[in-house]
Amino acid sequence: MKPTKSNKSSKTPVKHSHSGSATGKFNTPRSAAGKPNAPRSAAGKPNAPRSAAGKPNAPRSAAGKPNAPRSAAGKPSAPRSAAGKPSAPRSAAGKPNAPRSAAGNPLRKGPPSGSVKPARPVREFHIWGRRPIENYIETLMQQDNVDRQAHALHIIADKAGRVPSQLKTIVEPCKAVGMKIYLSQSQDDESWPLNSEETLNHQRVCLRVPKIPTSSIHDIVTRLPDWIAETPHGCLGIVLDQIQDPRNFGAIVRTAAFFGAKFVIFGEDRQAELTPLVVKTSSGGAFSLQLAPTVNINRALEQLKKSGLWVVGSSLKATARHSELPSDRHYVLVVGNESKGMRQEVGRQCDYLVRIPGGTGAVDSLNVGVATGVMLDALQGEAFFAQSAHLAVSEDIED
Repeated sequence: MKPTKSNKSSKTPVKHSHSGSATGKFNTPRSAAGKPNAPRSAAGKPNAPRSAAGKPNAPRSAAGKPNAPRSAAGKPSAPRSAAGKPSAPRSAAGKPNAPRSAAGNPLRKGPPSGSVKPARPVREFHIWGRRPIENYIETLMQQDNVDRQAHALHIIADKAGRVPSQLKTIVEPCKAVGMKIYLSQSQDDESWPLNSEETLNHQRVCLRVPKIPTSSIHDIVTRLPDWIAETPHGCLGIVLDQIQDPRNFGAIVRTAAFFGAKFVIFGEDRQAELTPLVVKTSSGGAFSLQLAPTVNINRALEQLKKSGLWVVGSSLKATARHSELPSDRHYVLVVGNESKGMRQEVGRQCDYLVRIPGGTGAVDSLNVGVATGVMLDALQGEAFFAQSAHLAVSEDIED
């Protein structure tokens, strides 16, 4: 009988061997779900993800966007420029935010509190020519208080280096009121205030003035009753509707002064400014009557009509002749723009619309300054010329 072999243990021995892939390489450790385990440090903590260059990736949110940098305390860090300096806060559009106060209110731009604003430079006017300066000084001498510091007389000496004899009538009253007088050898001297590059008929004299005197519509309306009482009839003043050439402006003022008008009213919109060139062109007429700027021509005409004046306008479309106006009334003449004439709304304010007959061929109208003279000649009538017959009107060749 063969000996019986002892039975092997019921437990199957376990082979301790590393599993390999089909290529014989070790498999990556995997989780229970079969996904590769994340790499861990020697301490057993997962390693931070790294880029292809081996640098740690920036932390990202659940949406996959990079998290904002944070300080050691865990608070978001302020954005910084490439140089490492904190960037200025910006709006959603990317523009820098306006600086704000501690209360969160936008700070206003401007000088620090308590600082003094710099004063605006004082604008100076220089009028030139003998006749304008003589008329200005005559008006100035009628005032009680003369600001001597605001005025200065400049003269170009004659060949002998002295004041020209024809200017002594200007120099004497200026000395009497205490004005400063400067004597220049030529118009190229630094003391001569006018621009030597401009061709100005200054007649070797100019006067610095603080401003060119003007009046208001209220002043004119206040004086109208006296002017009406002094004048039997005729044109007492002119209203300019957008005269844009300063020489036309000055010529109209000169014509108005020649025919005895008391005032010239002009608008401030699309109107030539009252400048020394206007004064020079007026040959001193600017100081012989009242000059009144206004922001509203229509309102000024309404006030003049309420004060007893009749409004006359000159228009190429009118049918009545300028010589057919009644001669027993007091008028104010409206003069329109050089090319467009009166505006429609201004024309509606006129009591009379008349035209100057004439015009042949290519020339169907007159220059605005010439037309003003023709109209004033018709409006003043014989009574005005009889009243002023004793006045001698002379023209200075140098004007």
